[in-house]
Amino acid sequence: MMQPSRHVKAHIGSGHGHSSHGHREKSKSQKTSTKEQKSTTTTNNNNNNGKPHVSFLFVVNELNFSHEPMAGDSCLLTDQWGSEMPPTRSDAYSLETAGTVFRYSDGIVTPAPGYVWLPSNGPSEPGCMAFLDDHNMIAGLPKWYKTQSIFACSAHLPIIVAEGDVSLGSWMRRGCNCDAVYDQTAYPRWDLLHFSSADGSGVSRARTGSQGCPYVAGKSPSWIPSLVPRAFKNTRVEVQSVGLAGELPIVLALMAFHGAPGRASEIFARRSWWNQRWAGPTNSPAGYPLSGGVPRGFLVNVCLDELDDPTRPPEYYAPMVEAIETLEWYGVLVKD
Repeated sequence: MMQPSRHVKAHIGSGHGHSSHGHREKSKSQKTSTKEQKSTTTTNNNNNNGKPHVSFLFVVNELNFSHEPMAGDSCLLTDQWGSEMPPTRSDAYSLETAGTVFRYSDGIVTPAPGYVWLPSNGPSEPGCMAFLDDHNMIAGLPKWYKTQSIFACSAHLPIIVAEGDVSLGSWMRRGCNCDAVYDQTAYPRWDLLHFSSADGSGVSRARTGSQGCPYVAGKSPSWIPSLVPRAFKNTRVEVQSVGLAGELPIVLALMAFHGAPGRASEIFARRSWWNQRWAGPTNSPAGYPLSGGVPRGFLVNVCLDELDDPTRPPEYYAPMVEAIETLEWYGVLVKD
C-alpha cells in the first residue's frame, strides 16, 4: 500500500468540514483518472452473461482503542448483562490501522492500484479513501457509498453493528468526510446483527437497525461458523440456506475477522472471497475475542468505482448505486 507523503495529508486535511466533495479543486490528473475509470463502472450486459456490471471499492480498517477507563469514567463500558462494549468517546480511540483498498468487479476481488486509505488528521476527524497520482498527490476522491462500524465483543455479544464511524465519538458522527452535519447529542447506536429474509428465498441479508431477525434465514448454511457465529443459527426454519448477502460493510467485516490483528486485508489478498464463494477457513475466526478478552472491530468504507466529479449530475452515479444495492438486497454475496 502506498504511503502518502506529508503534503498529501495536509491536502486532505484542508477538505474536512466541507459539505461536499465538490468543494475540492479538481486537478488535471483527476479529470484523466475519471475518464480512464469510466469503462470499469458502466453497465455492461455483453460480457457478464446478461447481468448488470457491478464494481465498487472497499477498505477494511482496524479500529484501535484504549482498554482502560477514560478520565471521568469509573469502569469500562458494558451492556446491561456485563458484556464489554467498544468505547463511545472519541478520545478513547487512536489512529485506525489502515487496510488495503480493494476493487470488487463482478465477483473478482483484487487490490485497487493508486487507491489508499488516508487516516484522520486528528481526534474526531474522519479519514477517507483517495486516489493518488504518480507524484503521491491526491488526484481525486471516489464517490462515497456507505460506512459502518462492526465489532465482535464476546460469545454473549457476538457481533454488533453501527452506522458511520464510531471512533468519532458520541458527540460527532459523520458518514464520510464530505458530510458536514454534526449532531451534538447523538449517541452511537449499537445494534445486534440482524438478518432480513422476508422473501423466503433462503438468502440471509445482514443489516443494521435491529430490523429483521437475530438469526439467519435458512438451515445448514455453509458459512456458519466461518463467517457468522453459531449464535445466529436458525433452528426452526425448513428452507435450505442459499447464501449470505445484505449490507456490504457488515459482510466484509465478517470475513475480515479471519485476518490477524492489524492484517485484516490479507484475507482478501489471499482470494478467500472469489466469485461469490467463500474459500477461506471453515472454522470460527481466530480473530474473535477470547472469553474476557478485548472487543475487536473494523471501520469498513465502501465507495463507487468512480471518482467524485461535482460537475456531474446525481443521475450519472445512480446506475452504479442501483447496481450495488441490487447486489446487496436481491443478489448473493456468498453462495452456499
